[in-house]
Amino acid sequence: MKDLLDFKFQEREKKYIHWWIQLKHEADREQFPNLFDVDQNYGLCHRLDRETSGTVLVGVTKKSRTQMRECFHRHYVRKL
Repeated sequence: MKDLLDFKFQEREKKYIHWWIQLKHEADREQFPNLFDVDQNYGLCHRLDRETSGTVLVGVTKKSRTQMRECFHRHYVRKL
């Protein structure tokens, strides 16, 4: 059962990554703004590893970025 759950999780992650790539390259920028657009208040929330490369947490709105940063600052979130 665990293997099946891992597979489903991996498939979901692939879909998310595919959606993000699609979002970044679609011609219709008004409907799906570029994630790197400075005016959209996207920003780095936290690097989840201790090395210089790896997983990063990015807020897609100013509100979500602020809330996630606050959770890390107050130690509500713990890295495993």
